[in-house]
Amino acid sequence: HSIVLPLLRLLACMLYFFLLIVYLYPSHYLIFFFLMIRRPPRSTLSSSSAASDVYKRQLYKTNLYNSMRAGAVSEADVDKAAARVYRTQFLLGLLDPPESQPYIQIGPDKVDSEQSRQVALRAATESIVLLNNTKALLPLRPGDRLALIGPHANSTQQLLSNYHGTNTLVNSHSPLMVALNRKLNVTYSLGCQICDYPYGKNPGFPNMPCPDGMANDTSGIPAAAAIAGQVDVAILFLGNDQTTEAENFDRLGIGLPGVQEQLLEAVLAVQSNVVVVLINGGPIASAVIRDKATAVLEAFYPGELGGDAIWDVLTGEVSPAGKLPYTMYTENITTRDIRQVDLTADGGITYRWFNGTVLYPFGSGLSYTQFSYKWLDGNSLPTVLSTNGAAADGAVNFSVRVTNVGSVVSVSYTHLTLPTKRIV
Repeated sequence: HSIVLPLLRLLACMLYFFLLIVYLYPSHYLIFFFLMIRRPPRSTLSSSSAASDVYKRQLYKTNLYNSMRAGAVSEADVDKAAARVYRTQFLLGLLDPPESQPYIQIGPDKVDSEQSRQVALRAATESIVLLNNTKALLPLRPGDRLALIGPHANSTQQLLSNYHGTNTLVNSHSPLMVALNRKLNVTYSLGCQICDYPYGKNPGFPNMPCPDGMANDTSGIPAAAAIAGQVDVAILFLGNDQTTEAENFDRLGIGLPGVQEQLLEAVLAVQSNVVVVLINGGPIASAVIRDKATAVLEAFYPGELGGDAIWDVLTGEVSPAGKLPYTMYTENITTRDIRQVDLTADGGITYRWFNGTVLYPFGSGLSYTQFSYKWLDGNSLPTVLSTNGAAADGAVNFSVRVTNVGSVVSVSYTHLTLPTKRIV
């Protein structure tokens, strides 16, 4: 009896420790934890022998020495990897005294320069894709009464996606803040959150998704619909953020997460002029957006001045010229096994092999103007196809004249899709 009680206490402590690890850390840390106890993992051998010299987490630190002792990794492999790492550090001067390292001397004023901000703004503006513009609703008319609605209408840090440094500029450049600074006639309503927690406050953020059952709050939808019915145009800022798509976890579906589609439907019921601005990384599947929204902009994660870029396009200061870099599938694409590496199997995947119906094909993108296209130098599609390999490097060279025949200044990014679905 004197032994049983301490053992039970020990087991309880071990269970508590295990549950704490499960709660605080991603699942793959547990995998590494158990592999460390059992034996040196094969992944250490495969990584080191495949010239993966650096691993940012604890895999090498925890397992590499034991792998060497077990003979899974040779000391020569470790020496080669270490030599390559140190050589790079020497070349970059990272082992020199800090005061003599050139990159350390680059301060925030050099990084956050006016030139850098202009590059960020241009990149965001040129990336925006106009997917739909029924009734030529966009660009917006001066003086339009606008309702800004949705979880991204006042987003700041969410516009940065992930893998970025400290950025405070974006904190004053949400779409709502930019609209107010430009003295636009706007009212605002959140409508709903993507995740019911305040952004960044869900457990495990940013490496754990929004918990199940915590994206169901519809209490703000009636107020949003009420202001939508009182304006000329309702603009919904919808999409994803780091609670739905991020490092360490995948989406289970590609529809609008949470109750955003309910918010959209409520606004559509009271307003005939509805613009949807999508802010996201992976594609979003919503037939409601495609079929019912008057205009649709895909802004992706537009960065520190993304709010400015979006308004430049909405108001016509810049004509949209971006093209979709991926296919926007319907929601049932998730029935295809993502582990199927044969891109032609099971109905195919990507613009080259997918043979089903899509919401928007790869390369989609409208403009506020119109362009005409004319083959030059006697070229035509048949002659282009028949002269494959004419150039020394096997490339096919041809010329097309692109002419802006509309009344709006705009850039045109032009691609040609061959019958084989190859893009040139």
